[in-house]
Amino acid sequence: PGGAQTLALPGSGVGVAGTSRQEEVGPRVVVDASGRIVVDAGSLTIQAQRSELASYERVEDDGRRTINSHSYMRRTPNERWSPEDTALFYRALRAFGTDFSLIAQLFPARDRRNVKNKFNREERESPELVNSTLKSRGDPKDKKILMDIVRANIMTAAAKAGAAGAAASGGAPSQGGAGEPSGQSLSGGAAQSPSQQGGSQQQLQDENAELGL
Repeated sequence: PGGAQTLALPGSGVGVAGTSRQEEVGPRVVVDASGRIVVDAGSLTIQAQRSELASYERVEDDGRRTINSHSYMRRTPNERWSPEDTALFYRALRAFGTDFSLIAQLFPARDRRNVKNKFNREERESPELVNSTLKSRGDPKDKKILMDIVRANIMTAAAKAGAAGAAASGGAPSQGGAGEPSGQSLSGGAAQSPSQQGGSQQQLQDENAELGL
C-alpha cells in the first residue's frame, strides 16, 4: 500500500521483487498508486557491469576475410586427372551411371565432390561422349570387376581406420577392420588380399586397353 509493487510479466522470465539480478533481466510491470498496471520504464534499459565485460576479448576485423559456410569445410585436394583415371571414370560412368558416391570409391584419393566436378568438366568439354556413355549399356562382367575394386578399396580404408584407432587407444588393430569380422567384406564376400587387389588393378588396366580407353 502507498507504493508501486513489482509483478512478473508472463512469458518474460521476470521474477518478483527480491529475486536474483539474472532473473530480473527484461521488462517489468508495476502497479502504480492509482492501481493501474504499467510498464516500469527503468526495466527497459539494461546497463552491463564492467565485471561482466572483463571476460570478453576485443576482436578487430579489418574486413578483408569473409567467413561463410565453406570456411571450415574439410576439402580434398582436386588433383589433376591422368588419362588412366579418366578412362576409369568413363568405365564407371558406363557401369554405375551418375552415382558419384559409388564412383568415388574407385579413387581412394578423391571424394564425391571431385568426381562430380570431373563429370561437370567432361560434360562441358565432351558432351557427346558423356551422353553416349550414359546411354550405353555397360558390360555386366566389367561392372563386376569394378565392384570388386570398390570392395577392395573399402576394405583397405576400413583396415587403415581400424589400425589408426587402435594406435590412438594403444590396443592391437583388428584383422577385419573397424566393426568387421575378419576375412569378410562389407558385401558379405571374402576380403581380398594385397596380392588380389594388385591383380584387380592389373586386370583393370588390361580391360582399359581392350576397350581402347
